[in-house]
Amino acid sequence: MKKKEMVEREYCDECNKPEYIDKCLSCGIEHCYNCKKKVGKVYPYSLWAGGSREAYFCSRCIENPQSHAKELLTAYRQMQEMGNQYKAICADFDKRAEELEQRINELRKENKYIPKWQKE
Repeated sequence: MKKKEMVEREYCDECNKPEYIDKCLSCGIEHCYNCKKKVGKVYPYSLWAGGSREAYFCSRCIENPQSHAKELLTAYRQMQEMGNQYKAICADFDKRAEELEQRINELRKENKYIPKWQKE
């Protein structure tokens, strides 16, 4: 049996491949997953989750966004910076916790602070 089907596909504006496409929120240029990593940036909308509300901006619009997208790009950049700050704080906290755990282990190995009932 033969069937004729009409298929509509989206093509990447960079590599011209029929792939899943994301549009720049400023200019509307369409890029596939691989090109998106090379010629743009995806910004998170939350510290705790990703997904459909993430924003893609092409590199041209990151440098010079259109007027209707400036405020949105600024907000996404601030969210990304907040995520970077959070990661730095957590890394410092984890480092200090590890140092304290090592200190506790050293003190316990010296047997000075272990109750007699635990030594036996």
